[in-house]
Amino acid sequence: GILTTNNTDRYRASGNYRVTQWSTSAAGYLPPQSMAWLLALQIAVRDRRGERARVTQHLEPNQRAFFKA
Repeated sequence: GILTTNNTDRYRASGNYRVTQWSTSAAGYLPPQSMAWLLALQIAVRDRRGERARVTQHLEPNQRAFFKA
């Protein structure tokens, strides 16, 4: 779930003070909001102790925000 949710939308930035490069990529049929909601639903149904925190730390920033919401 973490891999597929993260892969729905990725943003990368790199560079230095003179030049910044960025890239975005997306994969899959569902938007990141839907994938994060489905992952959160799965975690809630499984109800395993500490799983939510472990999953949250591995999500991309945007997906993490959607997951917490």
